Amino acid sequence: MFSRELAQPQADWPGQTQITGFPFWEEEASSAEMRELDQFLAAGPAPVVFTLGSSAVLNPGEFYAESVKAVRRLRVRAVMLDGGGTGTKIGQDILRLPYAPHSYLFSRASAIVHSGGIGTCARAMRAACPMLVVPFAYDQPDNAARLVRLGVARSIGRSSYTARRAAREIAALLAEPGYRTSADRISQMVKAEDGIGVACDALERSLSAAG
Repeated sequence: MFSRELAQPQADWPGQTQITGFPFWEEEASSAEMRELDQFLAAGPAPVVFTLGSSAVLNPGEFYAESVKAVRRLRVRAVMLDGGGTGTKIGQDILRLPYAPHSYLFSRASAIVHSGGIGTCARAMRAACPMLVVPFAYDQPDNAARLVRLGVARSIGRSSYTARRAAREIAALLAEPGYRTSADRISQMVKAEDGIGVACDALERSLSAAG
């Protein structure tokens, strides 16, 4: 259940295997968090978004601390989704939230820095937003490599993620228009897919064939 833009069928896959596209669903957030986010977004240029998804956020190490330093080096605005408490500001240009719906926030970002979980990758691809991927574990290094090949991302290993390195990579994403151009192209492809519909149709055909 992923996009053909991320990977194509392989010769050694079972014959009945079908790529469906991503199964998107709309998330919800508390009204208080959304008010805080809307006020911040309206107050200035599009921010860089930092998030570690649903698993790496439990063991972030120095990711958020180095990210704050990188943002200050770049003098850009940022939203940090760090799993912490209610919305707070770190200075005037950094908003810290426990979480916000990716479907809402990503399309309003200038770039997204994340760990490469497949759900976050899917939302960022759909939002047409350039990415800096910092893989932590599991499928994340492979996802990062695929996004880099698509021309929509750059990548840094977790152990190499420092404020200086992050600032340099984010600056490249923001300065080189090719990343946004590629992101726009991939977004149109992903939006044209119907992951849930294709998956449901495949399941119904299988059940029908089984009687």
